[in-house]
Amino acid sequence: MKNAISPQRPASNRPAGLSRAGWRWALVALLVLPLCVACRQNPRKQTTIIVAGANSPEQRVLTQITVQYLRAKGFRVEDKTDLGEPWAVRTALESGGIDLCWEYTGDTWLVHMAHDQPIIDAELLWTKMRDEDARRDITWVVRAPAERSLGLVARADVAQANKWQTIADLIRHCMYRNAKMSLCVPQERYTPPSGIRGLERLYGYRFPEDLVQYGSIEEGYQAVINGECDCALGFTTDMPYHAPTLVMLQDNRAFFPPSHLAVAVRTPLLQEFPELSQALSDLAQALDQQALADMQRDLVEEKPATVAKRFLNEHDLLRDKPKQANEQ
Repeated sequence: MKNAISPQRPASNRPAGLSRAGWRWALVALLVLPLCVACRQNPRKQTTIIVAGANSPEQRVLTQITVQYLRAKGFRVEDKTDLGEPWAVRTALESGGIDLCWEYTGDTWLVHMAHDQPIIDAELLWTKMRDEDARRDITWVVRAPAERSLGLVARADVAQANKWQTIADLIRHCMYRNAKMSLCVPQERYTPPSGIRGLERLYGYRFPEDLVQYGSIEEGYQAVINGECDCALGFTTDMPYHAPTLVMLQDNRAFFPPSHLAVAVRTPLLQEFPELSQALSDLAQALDQQALADMQRDLVEEKPATVAKRFLNEHDLLRDKPKQANEQ
């Protein structure tokens, strides 16, 4: 009987000395390696930047502008538009719950940092604010060419009927014609020397405490519009959004100092992405007073995301590369 001949296996393509299990792992490595290289080449895709803003119209559009802009630059971004009241955004920034937000320098110093005395010198304020927040791992990157200040807001038709143009006009009305004028104000802006109590001392009048209603800035605007408050504390930059219903009375004794719009970022994020500083500086340059006013007016009828995209397109900020010299 002839010996059975076993069929021969085809020659293996595995390198000599490499086991079957080793060969499988080599194949996995070959497949995964390009992905790892791609990750290293584009680290922006690996870390999510949490961008947040408060619940005012201006904050909503600023957050949308930043989210769309950074995504166009290749960053992975989590959108936290309309996170809540300004204090909630600030708390999240300090705790590391968010990475980036816009705020005004004066509000940061007086409200969030709880300093009693305003700093009139803009450069000194910027330096002190940056130094203090650096200890919290927060970096203030850049200021935009836009500023705002606080003031007293009244309904436009009521102000016109009573000939109120300044805060002094309103105070005279309170003192000699109607001592029962009500005021709407955020509680944190009522008692500090930089708030209503300081304003009362300068103008020589005190609103009756039983007629002071506490609420957010936006709630104060609505209360004045509805006739539930005679006046409210508000911001100059909000007036285009509420025009022509509301009017800001002139602060003729210059009690409220101006405050500059600025962007704050968690310091570890800037250390990971140093190029983020220049990107935010480029964006901030376009956020001037007129641009904010125009967007506030557009927000009356359009969504923040729509207004933000138009602003970015008009300023050519959705391009990741600068224009070439031969482009028109």
